[in-house]
Amino acid sequence: RPSKPRAKRDVKIISISTAYLYGKANMQDAERYFAPTLPVAADAEASLPGLLDAVLTTMTPAQRKAVGARAQPMREAFEKMRNNAREAATRAWDGSPVSTARLSQEVWNAIRHEDWALVSPPNPISMWPQRLWDFTKTYQFIGSGGGYGVGYGAPAAVGAALAHRDAGRIAVSIQTDGDLMVLPGVLWTAVHHGAPLLTVMHNNRAWHQETMHIQ
Repeated sequence: RPSKPRAKRDVKIISISTAYLYGKANMQDAERYFAPTLPVAADAEASLPGLLDAVLTTMTPAQRKAVGARAQPMREAFEKMRNNAREAATRAWDGSPVSTARLSQEVWNAIRHEDWALVSPPNPISMWPQRLWDFTKTYQFIGSGGGYGVGYGAPAAVGAALAHRDAGRIAVSIQTDGDLMVLPGVLWTAVHHGAPLLTVMHNNRAWHQETMHIQ
């Protein structure tokens, strides 16, 4: 969250976000921000097709050519990044305890042919899902926990699973053990409301909010 704009002074900034619909707290909860020229309270997924159409219809032939020239180098860069991640994931593949890379890959093998959504923060598992999985839909990632909140993971996963339920999707959560201990009652909520949630427990053998984040 930058404290000042990075764009040129004469550039208009338009922000589309559901964040403008949040209930406001009685204390600082957004850190520093800069005000956009036009803030729009709207759903990004619903807005994106219209934005893309507007951009494509206003591009000049020269701009289209320039954008097209970027495609192949970006594909090559992505393939290099993905291959590097796969090679790195093989290290300690048969180790004990199970590596976070293998944990993520085994979960991916189980859900890759389903209509899925990752509803847990990837930070505690070294971002391996982002490095190994194929994210092709806007709804397939919930994002990270706001402010690294303690006990965020399980309630967020259950809430997201309820949101995905009517769409027929399966929500996938790789849940750290210490985080779950904050609000274990949310498991009852998940069962009571029939949340389509696959939770895989990641026992990282520590209360990392204390031993890593705060320190």
